[in-house]
Amino acid sequence: MTWLFQGKAVCWVAGVLCVLLAGTTLQPGDAWAQSRWVQNVEFITPVKDEYVTRALLDTLFNVIQNEQVVLKRTPEDADTLAYYDLENILLSAGLDFTSASHLFIGYRLEADQRRFQSHITHFFFIYRPEEIDAFDIPIFYLDAEQPAIRRVIQYSGTPLPFNEAGLQPFSEQLVFHKLPESTIVRVSGRVIRDPAKAEAEMERLLTTIRRFVFN
Repeated sequence: MTWLFQGKAVCWVAGVLCVLLAGTTLQPGDAWAQSRWVQNVEFITPVKDEYVTRALLDTLFNVIQNEQVVLKRTPEDADTLAYYDLENILLSAGLDFTSASHLFIGYRLEADQRRFQSHITHFFFIYRPEEIDAFDIPIFYLDAEQPAIRRVIQYSGTPLPFNEAGLQPFSEQLVFHKLPESTIVRVSGRVIRDPAKAEAEMERLLTTIRRFVFN
């Protein structure tokens, strides 16, 4: 079932900062000594029926069928694909757009002494087979700067559990530290595969943001 709900974008920055305040004591760095901090990061998170990532996938699937968007199979591809061409490629492999099991989400994080901003830069859906030695299979990639995709992030979402007439936008639910079962996999182009290093990078990000905003 396709989820596509329209509503007013809700500012979630205050919620982010409240959560960041609750973090544990972490090893400090010197990033907050600068006047401005920017970091591009990427996380991977599962696509499951009970998670917002499934609603996001269904919504994006509806959009790419009905609106003009630039569509690729992988971020490295130089050529774009029409919806039906990519659909045929996936079907030949026994998959479709909704077969995605995981999602890579890119963020541009910015902070200074006045505020913190988190901006989604891209979505890359993949299918990850359960076999240990199997390779990830790309499903589709979207640049989130496209107007149609930006509208999904800001104005679409899922019904509020206590008020089905209300809406919780994807922009609130896809904040990087709220992603369920997520792992940081890339920082400023540097790939991170070790779980301990990924956890340390996440702690560093939260520490840096807290220092910028609250010092």
